[in-house]
Amino acid sequence: ISTHNRQQLEEAVRTSADYFAIGPVFPTHSKDNPDPIIGLDAIRQLRAFTSKPLVAIGGITVENCRSVIEAGADSVAVITAILDAPRERTAQFLEQMR
Repeated sequence: ISTHNRQQLEEAVRTSADYFAIGPVFPTHSKDNPDPIIGLDAIRQLRAFTSKPLVAIGGITVENCRSVIEAGADSVAVITAILDAPRERTAQFLEQMR
């Protein structure tokens, strides 16, 4: 279930979903009208609401992905950051996540 704030995550936790997407964490260019940016502090705070996996999305780059995981996300979802060179960029992400 995609969530964008505390209220949505609290509602989503009451469902049978296996994981929750949360974001956008940072400014994103993949949507014409994105939801408000939540930032790393929100990831830290929202982590307390569920033990199920949190997948952070929105503006995730090779440079910031590690900080997103350190803030409490279990994984990241990326779009724009890998479009121009999927294999190379994926390898870079994997290296950062080790």
